[in-house]
Amino acid sequence: DNAEFHMNLGVALRDIGALEEALASFRWAVDLKPEYEDAARGLGEVLMDAGKHREGLDALANASGVIRFDVGVGVTVGHGELF
Repeated sequence: DNAEFHMNLGVALRDIGALEEALASFRWAVDLKPEYEDAARGLGEVLMDAGKHREGLDALANASGVIRFDVGVGVTVGHGELF
């Protein structure tokens, strides 16, 4: 199987609001290629969108450089503030 295909499918599914299906695609991509940061990031973002915050933060932690902690701001992912 192709991790990039599953990651791209996850993005498309997320874009149409099919979060459970997107989760499955992102998980598949990460299982196939654990070092694939874009897939780990996508998985984390969809988990957060689905309200699964702890799992989402764990997945995002696996995507190196994605999570930053700032005492004055809280937790940020990419450029957006979460908490």
